[in-house]
Amino acid sequence: MRHKRYLILSLLLAIVLILVGSLFLLHNSDKDSSNTKQFKILTSENSQVTALDYTDLSINSYSDVYNVTTQQSISEQIEVLKTSADYDFSNILAISNPYQTNVTSLYVYFKTDKASKISYTISDLKGSYPTYSANLYNNSGDYSTIHEYQIIGFVGGIENKLTLTAITEDGEEQKTTINYTPPTAFSNYEQNNFTVSEGVSDEALSNGLYAVIGDQSTSQKLTYLVDNDGIVRAELPLIGYNSLRLLFDDQQNMYLTISKSKIAKINRLGEVIQIYDVGVSGYNLHHDFTFDDQGNIIALATNLAAETEDKLVEDRIIKINLETASVSEVADFRKLLPDLYDVATELATQATYEGYWDPIHLNTIQYSGDDSIIVSSRETSTIIKLGQISDATTIDYFISDPSIWTGIGDYSNYLLSKDGDFVSQAGQHSVIYQTDNSLAEGQYYLYLFNNNSGIMDSRPNFDFSSYENIGSDDKADSNSYSMYYKYLVDENNRTYQLVNSFKVPYSPYISSVQNFSGNLIIDSGQQGIFLEYDASNELIRSFTINSDTKFIYRVYKYDFENYYFSSN
Repeated sequence: MRHKRYLILSLLLAIVLILVGSLFLLHNSDKDSSNTKQFKILTSENSQVTALDYTDLSINSYSDVYNVTTQQSISEQIEVLKTSADYDFSNILAISNPYQTNVTSLYVYFKTDKASKISYTISDLKGSYPTYSANLYNNSGDYSTIHEYQIIGFVGGIENKLTLTAITEDGEEQKTTINYTPPTAFSNYEQNNFTVSEGVSDEALSNGLYAVIGDQSTSQKLTYLVDNDGIVRAELPLIGYNSLRLLFDDQQNMYLTISKSKIAKINRLGEVIQIYDVGVSGYNLHHDFTFDDQGNIIALATNLAAETEDKLVEDRIIKINLETASVSEVADFRKLLPDLYDVATELATQATYEGYWDPIHLNTIQYSGDDSIIVSSRETSTIIKLGQISDATTIDYFISDPSIWTGIGDYSNYLLSKDGDFVSQAGQHSVIYQTDNSLAEGQYYLYLFNNNSGIMDSRPNFDFSSYENIGSDDKADSNSYSMYYKYLVDENNRTYQLVNSFKVPYSPYISSVQNFSGNLIIDSGQQGIFLEYDASNELIRSFTINSDTKFIYRVYKYDFENYYFSSN
């Protein structure tokens, strides 16, 4: 009987362990965000545009798309097509979305008798949308006889006319056209556009495309690119989560997060040439990543073992060696700030990690040179500089209101002093490090989206009275506002000074800022609006999402030079 009871207890224990393990895998799995049964290959063809045959590739989800072996098979199929005919400017090989990584894109290949540079214009045949024009980047040089490009800018679901222009160094010009109706866009907000409103500034918008990252209203997880007229011009589908930001190396490759555990390296033609999977090393990615000065990626991460054992999330920093794909841990904030973890013990009640322990909540990482990084901690409303990250990471200093750290170990000793009378940031996002030749050594700028929100789930009784006009967790609160902040940090005197600020639409969570070509790009994420301001903080134009679900994690603008486009 005792033996039988032991067997029953052992069986029950095994079942419990299986269930716990299944829940862990479900929470942390790299599964496709969309229903696999609804997945379909997105291509379109006509007499001028062909589509590849994917029959033998077993692509049933975006997890299958983001597979290097699959991508190599697609590339081999394209190479066969390139040699199947003599493609020239009057007979162009055009393939619809061949790598399945840019929904409305068109791959083109051809040769010209004389070395030429190529530009293009896209218009829709009904005249419903503004035209879109760009110069194409050729990695063989500005003028070449061999041409291979990924063309973006088509409006999904309608017939577009592509006009290609070839110009020789002598000024000889020829044109050709291709009609193309790309697949319907995932981000189809009332015919692929945003509501655009003009501001008071007469200054020009910067040249580039807005990358809308982490929009929760789309049917498929993706990052999409929007032009200055508010028209969606490209879509990069993901396995899940969001792309965090776009990074580019000097070999014409783009890096973006495609799931909680994976970063994809994609060449200028749209081919995925490498996947970096931190999940196999026991981590998930979150919020942000960047390059260091050695060509590695440093990223914010969650340790999966800590998440399982202690429900602890979003407090690690890892380094990914892009040559070996090896992953190493740079920082564990539980070890760096143990006294904080002793007092910030309550679980999150809001946002993504409800029910999890999130005492630091890192949301931005910037490499600041000299083996140092700057990170933003939303939960503590603190900007933190870390040093010696290649060896034994240390804390250099904090930028925050002193009340945050009062009575917690000796951490107040890390605080820089405020130079001036202003309220420090609260719940900030998208903290950007910026050097300037006009500044003395040891000085730099930080600019950020100051959410100005009084939220601290890990210490729910924290007194925010030091923060004048602090906002609530209600994005609809008409009395609340967020701020653009720019600090001058002086490491020599251990001070920080507010040198520029202005009010922006309120977002208690998420959001971003970016200094781009002399203008400011600001995303108020929970209002579903992004805005471009001139150098005097005057609004040039705003773009509002046409959806009831208003949640855009970040918006950054990119010129895509030496990737899709050439400036010449």
